[in-house]
Amino acid sequence: MRFTGGENLTGFKRLVNDVFMKNELKNGEGAYEISHAKAGRSGYSFGPVQWDLLQNHEIKKNELYARDLFTDILTNSRDANNNLIFNNNATIQKILEEVSKTNGNISSHRLINRDP
Repeated sequence: MRFTGGENLTGFKRLVNDVFMKNELKNGEGAYEISHAKAGRSGYSFGPVQWDLLQNHEIKKNELYARDLFTDILTNSRDANNNLIFNNNATIQKILEEVSKTNGNISSHRLINRDP
């Protein structure tokens, strides 16, 4: 699923959006995936600018961090029928533990997958 958050931007904002689309998101295809850079001190990352979960990047100054947002996504995401995608707290906890490791063993996992 292609990320389309910047289609209405213009000027400099559009140029920055286009750079993120090409550099961070594989031409817009990576925003809804967890990916692992496997380089340096980076861990798993997600989102339109690939927020790093291991480093817990600050998203909104002193207010919102990558792990907080990711936890909220896991806890509140719903499918087309309004059912929770992850309706098992143990599954959410397992995912959070895995993405907090430096060398996890999930290479890429789409957030839209349902609980087994």
